[in-house]
Amino acid sequence: MPPSPGEEPGSLRDLAARVIDDGTTYLKAELTLAKEQAIIGVKDARPTIRLALAALMLGQGAIMVLAISLGLLLGRWLGLPGGFLVAGLMMIAAMLAIARNVAERIRKIIR
Repeated sequence: MPPSPGEEPGSLRDLAARVIDDGTTYLKAELTLAKEQAIIGVKDARPTIRLALAALMLGQGAIMVLAISLGLLLGRWLGLPGGFLVAGLMMIAAMLAIARNVAERIRKIIR
């Protein structure tokens, strides 16, 4: 299309350059906004993450009490070393089952 009267032939290049610059600026602004929203989301989740970590620590303590109690209970029939060995193996088996379940869930999320 020929340039209209009063328009210089190089102005199409200027217009294209402006469009590219505006698009680049818009993309940078969108990326900055997305990053800021992600940071705000993490900041909002901090108390929940702290509570989850506290719950995990309490759960770990409860599992240790369960393992010791099971070891002492089984120690009546198998002797203390045998009872604690069986209790430890049972806890390891439970941990592996839970870890396998978590790995499966993570794989489903990633795919």
